Amino acid sequence: MSRIDKLTPEKMKRILNVVDRLMRLYEDGALGGEVMPEDANPDLPKDSDENYLYFTLPMALNYQRNSYRMWESALRTYQDKETMDVFCLTAVVDMGIDTLREKLCKHRLALQPNKHPQIWMQLCQTFAQNFDGSVKRFFAKNNYCVANIKNYMGTNKKLFPYLSGAKIMNYWLYVMGQYTDAVFADKENITVAPDTHVMQASAKLGLITPDDMTSPNIRPIVSDLWNAVLEGSSWCPIDVHTPLWLWSRGGFVADTRKKMTIRQEQPGDYAKVYALVKAAFATTSHSDGTEPDYLNALRKKDAFIPALSLVAEIADKLVGQIVLYETQITTPGGAITQLVLSPISVHPNYFRQGIARAMMDHAFGVALELNYTAVFLCGEPEIYYGLGFVPSYGFGIYHVDDPDKNANWCMAKELVPGALNGVTGTIEIE
Repeated sequence: MSRIDKLTPEKMKRILNVVDRLMRLYEDGALGGEVMPEDANPDLPKDSDENYLYFTLPMALNYQRNSYRMWESALRTYQDKETMDVFCLTAVVDMGIDTLREKLCKHRLALQPNKHPQIWMQLCQTFAQNFDGSVKRFFAKNNYCVANIKNYMGTNKKLFPYLSGAKIMNYWLYVMGQYTDAVFADKENITVAPDTHVMQASAKLGLITPDDMTSPNIRPIVSDLWNAVLEGSSWCPIDVHTPLWLWSRGGFVADTRKKMTIRQEQPGDYAKVYALVKAAFATTSHSDGTEPDYLNALRKKDAFIPALSLVAEIADKLVGQIVLYETQITTPGGAITQLVLSPISVHPNYFRQGIARAMMDHAFGVALELNYTAVFLCGEPEIYYGLGFVPSYGFGIYHVDDPDKNANWCMAKELVPGALNGVTGTIEIE
């Protein structure tokens, strides 16, 4: 039985669910990637032959080395008047190998002084002699068809040293689609480029085992497995390459909060907040479905404080909301005004990413600025213990619906240590 045959529907569904989340994280910038290795480029016109060549020649040297450093070396080589002619096909073809070696090694674009100049020279000769000195012409002769390009390069490997390898060729075609004006007719045929980070991410997801990482023939197998997993989905295989690469490079940690902004809710947000609260509470077993309407009604009450009604956004998408409103603690000495946290919601697509904690921290900071010193809520203790809340009866403060005075679901958090010392009484939380 082949590895693809061993992919059960359940396993593929699980992997696709993770991929779906990774794609959203990538789009939101939570995986990093604001600066990719290939961003180190001279910003040439995307449709120019020079630009096509810039993203082709160094790619063949990008094997088992740091991609960021390699492309930085490429840019320095291009910007140096003494070495920039290595990006001119006619100059390279007429250049002696020793001169080429000296120029490529000056800024460490070539790390292997014998092999790398030979690779560079051969590629320049290939495009100069067979395609009128133009990578664009090479694509055009193959009708911008990935399958044709791969077939041509695969049957003429000597003309495309290293660039024709499965890993580099697929990633090269992906980069050309990103950094030039090339539009391929069959992008779906650009497969995942199984470099070290993609391999590690594949093992993390269970697509392969950690032991498979050392298998000499595992890379094409990984490409085939990703083709199988993504077949029929909304993504082409190469679409997942960069998210997988960044996920692995970041230690399999995504910090959504890096790209999140928290601000005061505005009237123009109300409809989106309504939908967000509805979606968030639809996933909980204790919801009665009234939470969005409860919030709409709360905004009309005197207890509502606009400065403490906040929303969280990522890439202009509403992903969370939190409200703190005023309540009264009825004590023998009179009423004491403090705050209630309700509701707090996070969109289901962003669960377990630290958004709720971040919103609380922000809201509590605003509350302190407004001279409030404690917050109460009704909720599940196992959720809120870790956020600094404890049962309010420990302070001698009891919910009006707790005649036994032992309800652990009525909870409190001091924003100022000792704020509730000596305070006893009852509190009503809707």
